[in-house]
Amino acid sequence: MTETTMITKIYSEWLSLRRRIGKTGSQTVSENRKRIILRALALHEGEDIVLLMRYLRVSNDYYATFMRGQNYRNRDYTDFISIFRPTMLEDKIEKALNWDSKNVSYKEEVFFPFQIVGGGR
Repeated sequence: MTETTMITKIYSEWLSLRRRIGKTGSQTVSENRKRIILRALALHEGEDIVLLMRYLRVSNDYYATFMRGQNYRNRDYTDFISIFRPTMLEDKIEKALNWDSKNVSYKEEVFFPFQIVGGGR
């Protein structure tokens, strides 16, 4: 995946997160935001950053809901600068990876929740 494609993918996921909580964002990525994403990509895998956006958008754990504004101040922390703050980004990605490892999808596996035994007539 090209750098430009990854920037677009990350930004699109961020916009989805913002829409989830009723906020908006510019449909085009500004040069400043591109620089911020590139700085993050220099230290982290692009797919990990995409996963972070998904985690913050759909998880109902304490941290994700807190970031989305369900906190004592009712303050949203999903603005671009808050999410991509370099001092906290690694911790956020770690939370997303931990969440993802606990939410493994079984759609690629065959799963039999029960077995009928001895139904001979």
